Amino acid sequence: MNFLQLRSVTRGLLQSKIGLCMRITAIILLAGCLQVSARGYSQEKVTLHLRNVSLEKAFDAVFNVTGYHYLGNSKSLSLYQHVTVDVKDATLDETLHKILEGTPLTYHLEDRFIILTQRPAVVPQHFMEDGQPPLTIHGKITDKNGKPLAGASVSLVGTNRGTSTDEAGNFSLDSVPVNGVLLISHVGYDAIEKRVKKGESIDIRLDQHVAVLNDVSVTYQTGYQSISRERATGSFTQPEKEMFDNRISPDVVSKLEGITSGLLFNRDATGNSSLLIRGLSTINASTAPLVVLDNFPYDGDLNSINPNDVESVTILKDAAAASIYGVRAGNGVIVITTKKGRINQPLRIDVTANYTVSGRPNLNYNRNFLDSKDFIGFEQTMFSQGYYANYFKKTYNIPVSPVVEMLEAEARGQLSAADVNALIASLSQIDIRNELSKYFYRGLGNQQYAISLTGGSDKSSYLMSIGYDKDLSNLVNNTNQRLTINSVATFRPIRNLEINGGITYLTGKTYANSIVNNLSSGGINNNAIYPYAQLADAQGNPLPVVRDFRDSFSVAQQANGFQNWLYYPLKEKNWSDNTTTTSDTRLRTDVKYSIIPGVSVEGLYTYETGTNYNRIIYSDSTYYTRNLINRYSATQNKKFSSYVIPPGGILNQTTSQYFSNNGRIQLDINQNFRNDVWALVGGFEVRQVKGTINTPTTMYGYDPNTDASSFVNFTTYYPTYPFGSNTIPYQFNLEHTLNRYRSYFLNTSYAIHGKYITSVSGRIDQTNLFGEKTNAKTIPLGSVGEKWNISREKFYRINWLPLLDVRATYGFNGNIINNGTAYTTELSANNGTLYFPPSFLQVSSPGNPSLTWERIKIANFGADFALLPKRTITGSIEYFIKRGVDLIGSEAVPSSTGFTTATLNYADMKGKGWDLSITSDNLRGRLQWTTQFILSYATDVVTNYKGDITTFIVPGKPVESLFAYKWAGLDPQTGDPMGYDTTGKVSKDYGQLTAETAGQDKYSGRTIPTTFGGLRNTFHYGPFTFSFNISYKFGYNFLRPSINYTNLITAWKGNVDYVNRWQAPGDEKKTNVPSIPTLPLDQTRDLFYAGSAALVTSGNHIRLQDVLIKYDLPIRKWKISTFKSLSVEAYGNNLGLLWKANKFGIDPDYQAANYVNPRTVSFSLKATL
Repeated sequence: MNFLQLRSVTRGLLQSKIGLCMRITAIILLAGCLQVSARGYSQEKVTLHLRNVSLEKAFDAVFNVTGYHYLGNSKSLSLYQHVTVDVKDATLDETLHKILEGTPLTYHLEDRFIILTQRPAVVPQHFMEDGQPPLTIHGKITDKNGKPLAGASVSLVGTNRGTSTDEAGNFSLDSVPVNGVLLISHVGYDAIEKRVKKGESIDIRLDQHVAVLNDVSVTYQTGYQSISRERATGSFTQPEKEMFDNRISPDVVSKLEGITSGLLFNRDATGNSSLLIRGLSTINASTAPLVVLDNFPYDGDLNSINPNDVESVTILKDAAAASIYGVRAGNGVIVITTKKGRINQPLRIDVTANYTVSGRPNLNYNRNFLDSKDFIGFEQTMFSQGYYANYFKKTYNIPVSPVVEMLEAEARGQLSAADVNALIASLSQIDIRNELSKYFYRGLGNQQYAISLTGGSDKSSYLMSIGYDKDLSNLVNNTNQRLTINSVATFRPIRNLEINGGITYLTGKTYANSIVNNLSSGGINNNAIYPYAQLADAQGNPLPVVRDFRDSFSVAQQANGFQNWLYYPLKEKNWSDNTTTTSDTRLRTDVKYSIIPGVSVEGLYTYETGTNYNRIIYSDSTYYTRNLINRYSATQNKKFSSYVIPPGGILNQTTSQYFSNNGRIQLDINQNFRNDVWALVGGFEVRQVKGTINTPTTMYGYDPNTDASSFVNFTTYYPTYPFGSNTIPYQFNLEHTLNRYRSYFLNTSYAIHGKYITSVSGRIDQTNLFGEKTNAKTIPLGSVGEKWNISREKFYRINWLPLLDVRATYGFNGNIINNGTAYTTELSANNGTLYFPPSFLQVSSPGNPSLTWERIKIANFGADFALLPKRTITGSIEYFIKRGVDLIGSEAVPSSTGFTTATLNYADMKGKGWDLSITSDNLRGRLQWTTQFILSYATDVVTNYKGDITTFIVPGKPVESLFAYKWAGLDPQTGDPMGYDTTGKVSKDYGQLTAETAGQDKYSGRTIPTTFGGLRNTFHYGPFTFSFNISYKFGYNFLRPSINYTNLITAWKGNVDYVNRWQAPGDEKKTNVPSIPTLPLDQTRDLFYAGSAALVTSGNHIRLQDVLIKYDLPIRKWKISTFKSLSVEAYGNNLGLLWKANKFGIDPDYQAANYVNPRTVSFSLKATL
């Protein structure tokens, strides 16, 4: 079956499956809009015997028995009389009615929370005080950020009269006496009293109750269940929601940087980041954490998730938290939960519009650049030493810079010295970076729009959202667009049955037509553009630059019948089309049925499919096309004879697809036994992920208007002009992957009196990747955990430490690597094409029947605390130890096996570290000041290793170790670099010095930060919010880039260190940069210096990550009734370094980058209708 047939079959299967899933989900969404009655889940049996206790103690007792949280505070409850409750096997509803009997309070249940509101009261028709007529009071209640608080209680002190706020936070109360006192309260907020004044409109902002913030209101989402923080034994962390929501970014991940404990954004030398949770746990497998989106692992692009659809993000860091995900959880888990509608919620419309701008990148940051004056000076030095003599004798016309051409012309008497000096003086004033910045870079401009509609009745709920992004990159001609549509519905057709369904569709298009990354002078060394190149004349007309051949050769070929062989960078940027089209569809449904109170069974299914289609069209005008046509043209006497590659464009295309099916059936139990709570979730899960990559053969002579192309023979060797021979370049690839997983899981916990919590989890994973026998395909994983809420003990009387608990967990997670299996795998020989299929197969991976899973053992010890009576300071501290065993990698095997390497379980490692998170409420009142500090430390060491020592994996050292050649300074007489050989003697034998193994080189620290975190301060004053975040990284080093003379002379690639080179005896006392080498060049001299301890540089730094200014508009004062809330925001990101350890001007997050990502400023408008 050829790839066209496969593509047709795949499309048919895809369309069939999507059609079926869409029909099922459409039924669910339609049913979600039906007005079908539903009843709450409030039938738990309760037994209580309470005598003359406060309401607060009564609700604490209810929690201990049922697990239902009261979110109020002692100040509001203390206003009411004590109660006596004596019930046996009563329902929760009956118990709550008994407790609230005789009070002006009523309630409703939402999830596992008891929401109290003021009971509607009959207001007398006439009320007089001191002879003054009563008032009608209007007002609005909001939180500290100006967000309306629906359901807030407003009562007249001394009476049983009151009201509650509507969805917009507004209220109205009639017949209020002058100087009467109103009590305003809301669950989860500190109550306040307000004396009534005539003619005054009451606008109140409530402070969230600290005890609530740091105790019962925090719920962790694991993808399998929701766990309240007080019952969680494992290590979880969440970004503070307000902080996360206020950050402006086109993706979810970047909003987590610097505000999430244990999560490191590890950047490589060019600034690209990867995520690490608590350091490394593997050597060759993926280090990325597992991403879970709405209950299932997500196989799409994480950057494609619309951040405006995200409700919460939870990081699972230890075995107890993450072991339920088994073999894929070894690197930690990021659980993303998207927004949903709510039962009994009126229609709510949220609109967000963001616009982000930045300036052009600063290209002068690039250290791998030598300015024109110094570059020309180096060329003159090399010319005087005779280095370029052979360049002008060779027949194949390798590229030569304009200055060297002029020096050669002067030597031949074709130019005078005065003319050459004048031309060189003129060229010395040119800086290619200025022209690159002018023509190829621009200020960034990103637009982001989102609108969502949510609502529900007592019978159903819904959410629909649309997001659109248009991003203009800093690179001219690079643009990205994304459209996201999301729909979720919930309905309850009969008692105890809940059905959810959702569809998410994403489509995007990326144009990557900038040629900056391919801008070069070509040749066999892929020379860089010389720094004095001119891209345009004074009138802006494009000018050619040297590319692949000497200018004289390129100019002459058009007269010989060839196509124009000159290279015009400014024309090239408009002559190619590199477009990637993406689409992603996710359909999900789950059905939950409550068998009896506290026991339910749930079935969940998610289907995902994604397609990525990349098309690159090189028009017939591009240098790439013209060069290939000319090189493969038939010639006679060095003149064009006929075409081998037909005239026209060139088309390369690749389509990659994935299809993911996830299904789960689980049993949920949440039972209360007097003062104890038992929770259990267990079930069965299956998962299949199919992937295809289809790269059809390159098409030549391509016409995009007719989609026509011409046949080309890819197997014949043709002579290439002006030298050599080769086959015509092409790409062809067809790959299929299929991974299947089957899992059984169980997670249970038991809480005694809300004080002692024990958790146990177990999971069995099976896959088709490992073991020929069934037991080798299977791995059991699990965890145990304990937690002691010490501050709930009767003996606990530490007023300054009102909250204290300790916890400990131990368990196993796993890891998986897909480039090795238990079975021998085959790969088509790479000489196959669509027209000439391969005649044989080659083995790409020898089978290993004993290959097994990577396992990660993790122990975690933690404590949560709150300081001062009002819990002004809250936080947690954790210490972890982990050990990776049976790590997978390539190991040398005897050649008699027919292979040089095989995939084996070949290494072990261990790690340790700790996380500290502290939140301090420094000021309360109208001016509020909150500080959040996070500090994480993580390190690792290889304990056993059987692989190749030249890979710089050394037992006893970290995985990402930095080894450097031992440095002995510069030779005082010549400026040559010197090192120490294996005997400890100073040496300049660079071949020997660079041949040493990693164990003999100098260990120079880690390349990954060991200590990292952030410090955020947030201020609220009235409607204004101001915050700034400082991030930091310590404990790592890098090799800074420096001058490489071989690259400078052969590939025109310089470095700013050239100006600090050794030039005379004595310079070795003030510089470590070697002198210009004598000819012939010794590449090992440059290799030794580039890897020497002289270039080891500290990466420690502190960065101003972002600054936020937000203003909540007083829409009530302005009498704008259309909006429930309206805010504007300015947000600055990547604002620069505050401090760095190195003195070389290097940003450690961009060690070898051409530029540091420019600081951005975003403006946002958010409205709720």
